Amino acid sequence: DTALLINALSNVARLTDTDKTSAVINALVSHLSYKWRSNFARQVATKFNCFFLLSFMEEFNEYLRLELDKVYSGTSTLITAGNSVGSLFDLREMSSKLEEAERELERELDKAMFKKKMLTDIIESGK
Repeated sequence: DTALLINALSNVARLTDTDKTSAVINALVSHLSYKWRSNFARQVATKFNCFFLLSFMEEFNEYLRLELDKVYSGTSTLITAGNSVGSLFDLREMSSKLEEAERELERELDKAMFKKKMLTDIIESGK
């Protein structure tokens, strides 16, 4: 996009054709206005999100502390029947889930390596 614009500008500098000059100026103005609009929209969205979330961040610490106090006092709705506070932060369960995911990824890697070896053998046998 930019390379084409630079090429067109250098061609216009060498030529005196008004139609081509007009087309290049229109393309340049369109490109600049598009970039300005996209940059402006990105900045507005970023600032809006920052200011919108700022109030949440100020209140989040207090909210989290109150919710954890409710969990430990037994009045929270986060803990259902049959669960305890310990199950909320059960590291053994999380560890076993991560280990299972690791084993699954290792199985997938083994399958992929087997397929790669088969394809490599097929390619080498065809040479």
